[in-house]
Amino acid sequence: MPNIKSAIKKARRDVRRYDANRVCRSRIHTLIRKVLDEVAAKNKPAAQEALKRVQQVCDKAAKRHIIHKNTAARRIARLSRRLRLVA
Repeated sequence: MPNIKSAIKKARRDVRRYDANRVCRSRIHTLIRKVLDEVAAKNKPAAQEALKRVQQVCDKAAKRHIIHKNTAARRIARLSRRLRLVA
């Protein structure tokens, strides 16, 4: 446990940020799962809408440094490729 006052404050702030970032990452995983479910069901219009939502959330998370920008780009690219392969 930190002894210095500023370190104690930083530890409290880190906990709050960790919780907020975890919520955002969990949301990304949920949205990705929705895209994959729609792709598996071969429901292209619904999958496109879900992919659009994933792009928005991933880009915002990358902008806020919750995930790395290359991670966001890689996830979007992989989902886009899967969506293109849907007949």
